[in-house]
Amino acid sequence: NEYPVVLTGDFNAEPDDKPAQLITQRLHDSKQLSQKPPFGNTGTHNGFNPDKPVKRRIDYIFVSDGISVKKYANISDYVDGNFLSDHLPVYTVLQFED
Repeated sequence: NEYPVVLTGDFNAEPDDKPAQLITQRLHDSKQLSQKPPFGNTGTHNGFNPDKPVKRRIDYIFVSDGISVKKYANISDYVDGNFLSDHLPVYTVLQFED
């Protein structure tokens, strides 16, 4: 019996880099599975710079078979001109299938 798996984190690798490619041999990128169009910036790493476009995607939520992704978003809100982190939060709504 295999259990569903959700793997999240800062992988310091863009989608075409070898580490991300190795992971996607066994797990799925939740952004690619999202049933609704992905929301937010393409990237997830902002370097604390609200004036620079966020293009570098290095944070992920990977899922195994048996999990559907209803929504996916990169949240780019900032407070008083400052980001809370140098990474944007990645948000998903997941459903575990029977």
